[in-house]
Amino acid sequence: MPRNTFVGLEEVLPGIEGDKIPNPRTSGKLLTVNLLPRADLYIHNINMITSTAFESRFENFLRRMKQEKYRGAGNARGNLNNIVIDERKIIVSVNNTWRNVVEDAYTSMSSPNQQGVSTSGGSLTIKNFVCHPLVALIFRVEYKATIPMPNGNE
Repeated sequence: MPRNTFVGLEEVLPGIEGDKIPNPRTSGKLLTVNLLPRADLYIHNINMITSTAFESRFENFLRRMKQEKYRGAGNARGNLNNIVIDERKIIVSVNNTWRNVVEDAYTSMSSPNQQGVSTSGGSLTIKNFVCHPLVALIFRVEYKATIPMPNGNE
C-alpha cells in the first residue's frame, strides 16, 4: 500500500493476515497487523511466442519515424535499412492491486526463431513473494532498438 494512504476497516489488503486491518475498538489492546508469510519465487525457461511479422512492423515503424523526423529538415536521411531491434527483455513485477510490492526482475530474450519463439537467457528470482489470490505476476516485454542518426550518433 502506498504511504500516507487512508484505508477503511473493510478494505481488502493483500498480504495481511485475514486481508483486513483489525478493528482497534474491539481488540482493546495495541493494534497488531500480521503479514502473510513470504517466499522467494524462481522462474526458469521462459518461452515467449512472438511474431516475426510484429517485429518487422515495429522496425518499419521506426524507419518511418526516422523519415518523418528528417523530412522537412533537409538533412541526409542515411541508411534506413540498418534499424534493428538490439535487445528483447521480459520484465516481471508483483502487484497487490494497490501497487508493485517488490523490485522488478528481468531477463533477456533471444531473437525469435522460425516458429516465432523467443527463449530466456536466464532465470528470474522474485524475492519476498506473497502467495495471495489478489497478488499478480505481471509480465512485460521491452524492446530496445538502435536508430542510427545521419551524424553517426545512435
